[in-house]
Amino acid sequence: MELIDNFNASLWQKGDANVQEGFLAMRIASRSAVDQKKGQYKYAVFDDNGDLKQVLLDGAGSADPLKGIGNIEMRLSDDGKHVTAVRLEDEVVVFQGAQ
Repeated sequence: MELIDNFNASLWQKGDANVQEGFLAMRIASRSAVDQKKGQYKYAVFDDNGDLKQVLLDGAGSADPLKGIGNIEMRLSDDGKHVTAVRLEDEVVVFQGAQ
């Protein structure tokens, strides 16, 4: 099973795993569904500096696409509130919808 299989394929696409720019190492501290029908999940994550952030992941589907994952790389929107891409090992998934 690939990482993309956990996401809504109409809103998320595979990305280039060679692109490094903009990804931040994160540790997921907690997670909760905001709106399962819309596939929106909220994560409390720690960055490399130990700072805690609250981020939203939109268009995921009916289940948490990052369930069971503790450490992951994320790319965030300019305001730092929305996940725009995730990288797990050699897989990258990029959000294609509007936020």
